[in-house]
Formats: sequence, C-alpha cells, structure tokens
Amino acid sequence: MKGPVLKEFLFHLKTRFGAAVRHLLILTFKQWFFKGHYTRREVLFMLACRYGTKGIEIGACHHPMRLWRRFNHVLYLDIETKEQWKKTVSLPPAEIMRAVRVDIIDDANTLAAVPDNSQDFLIANHVIEHCRNPIATLGNMFRILKPEGALYLSIPDKRFTFDAPRQATSMQHFRDDYEKGPEVSDEAHYREWARFYEKLTDPEAVEKRTAELLRDQINIHFHCWTPVEMIEFFLMLIREYGFKFDIEMMCQNGIETVFVFKKQ
Repeated sequence: MKGPVLKEFLFHLKTRFGAAVRHLLILTFKQWFFKGHYTRREVLFMLACRYGTKGIEIGACHHPMRLWRRFNHVLYLDIETKEQWKKTVSLPPAEIMRAVRVDIIDDANTLAAVPDNSQDFLIANHVIEHCRNPIATLGNMFRILKPEGALYLSIPDKRFTFDAPRQATSMQHFRDDYEKGPEVSDEAHYREWARFYEKLTDPEAVEKRTAELLRDQINIHFHCWTPVEMIEFFLMLIREYGFKFDIEMMCQNGIETVFVFKKQ
C-alpha cells in the first residue's frame, strides 16, 4: 500500500509546492509515513482537505481518523454516548479502549445540534449507507460546512462486502426516499437484509424476520453502491437537486471508495 500512496503524495506536491518546500515535505512525509503512523484513508484526507482546522467526525467509535496536528479541533458526533456504545458491542477490550469520547450526541441524518456554516470539514466513514434518506442527509452535511469546507466520505463498494448479492440502489429509489419519505422503502430494505445478509430462504421466515426488523427499526445498510452508482448519485444531486459542491477527489481504497467534496 505504501508505494502507491507515496506516488500519489508526490504528484500532489509537484502541482502545489516549489522545489525547496517540496523536498523538505517529502523528507518529513517519509519519516512519518514509513513508521506506519497513517493509513491510506488518513493520508487521502490530509492531502485533500487543505483549508481550516475545525471539524467533526461522525460515528468514529474505535476507528477515529488520526490526523496531523493542524487538524486538532475535531469533535466526535454519534447517536449515543461512549458508555452506551460499549454495552451494545462485542469487541476485545483493546478495541473498546480505542473508542473516542463523544462530544455531540446527535442523529447523523439531521445534524440538528450543529449550526449552519460552522465547520471547516466533516468526516463520515461508512456512514451514508446506514442513512435511510441519503439525499436529505447529505443536504444537512453540506449545510453545516462553511463555504469551501470539505466533506470527506468513504463508502463501501458493494462488490467487496456482504452487500454483493444485492442490486445496487437505483437513482429512482433515492428520489423516492427523498420526495416521498424513506418509510416507503423500509419494508423492501429489511426484506433484502433478511434474504441476503441473514440468508433466510423460506418465504414465511423471510416475512417474519422482515416484520421484526421493521418493528425494531434495526440499523442496517439501507442502500448499496458500486463506484458507478456513486458517481451517478452525486451528479444527480448537482443536476436535479441544486447541490453546490466540487468533487476534489475520488479514489478506490480497498473495499471502499473515498470522495472529498468542497462546498461552493
């Protein structure tokens, strides 16, 4: 992994810095990177998010992004406190110890506790697939960003996850969830989950489990994408719904696709 990331870093340096500064930064980067301090995901964020120091990471739990010192004003947002989260997971103690504090208790779909135009960046790794109404969720994510603020998303590529047997979510499905309300799709989402994730085959068992999931409103992967659908989805936001953002970066990273958007 290190070779390709280093090449990508050098490419960015060639386009943004003079020779002397570039040489110094390359030396510094090698010292940090080859000690294994940063993952590819973290390096991509720090290369693309060049403005501001104040931001939020959603749903970090025990895998927060480790960032350079200038990104030192990061708040962690989640639907429950760290103590509540600990009671719902079955992880080794060492993993649980890595969990970050939760600074803001809020729903990632609405971000109601976060003021408009208040953040330099927002990080959401493997969050959007859990959102019942992705268009509305992304609207709120851009709402809280300052102009030129960066939205960093990593989205699982369904081809490499347990979503592989499912059909990629259609653009009309996203439109219906936004315009008619996500309730119109909930039953179909949970039926897919029972069939493809829990691998139930008996029709009666599928319907019974679907009813249970619907009743309890279990948090699942409501939607799934390949990179093709991801691109189509984001272009739809611009063309049909008037979203105003630039695509700063798109990069395949293992089982996920990373996007960085800049709010206009």
